[in-house]
Amino acid sequence: MKFQVLHEKYVCHIVHQARAILKTLPNYNRIDLSTLHHIYIIGDLHGQLADLLHIFNANGLPAIDNPYIFNGDFVDRGRNSVEVILLLMIALILYPSSVFLNRGNHEDIMVAAQYGFQDEVNRKYRTCKTPLLDLFKDIFSWLPLYSSVHTGKSKLIIIHGGISDCINLEKINSLQRNRCKKRH
Repeated sequence: MKFQVLHEKYVCHIVHQARAILKTLPNYNRIDLSTLHHIYIIGDLHGQLADLLHIFNANGLPAIDNPYIFNGDFVDRGRNSVEVILLLMIALILYPSSVFLNRGNHEDIMVAAQYGFQDEVNRKYRTCKTPLLDLFKDIFSWLPLYSSVHTGKSKLIIIHGGISDCINLEKINSLQRNRCKKRH
């Protein structure tokens, strides 16, 4: 069976809409759970579309009363990284106050080049006129770095991979997250 990929113009449209939302956000997602009873925290999907669909089937789709935090590593290793990141972006577009995306280490184009996302994009969109890899690189750079969940009685920090002893949240909050640092 031959699978088709989403046409590049729709990919571009989704990415641009998600980018517009992400650009308005601070370096972290502030989530107030005082009026909600739960939040799902999902990590390390790594391009496993079947896992994401299973999660939605088991717990319901994102909605105002059914929020989700996706804690990074959306891409690489799995066969459907493009579909996973696009589905998460669509969820963000539809429910921006209920879908929270944190950047993981695989939402870095250097890591993505090493672990398969770049190859997947190039394979699925080899005849594409739009530099989709550059669009994904840009959208990754706008992802918030962590989520701060306030329950009324306590505060939880959800951050991919933890935080170093050498840095604090104030420093993270002051970073320009959309600026890529060149690696040597």
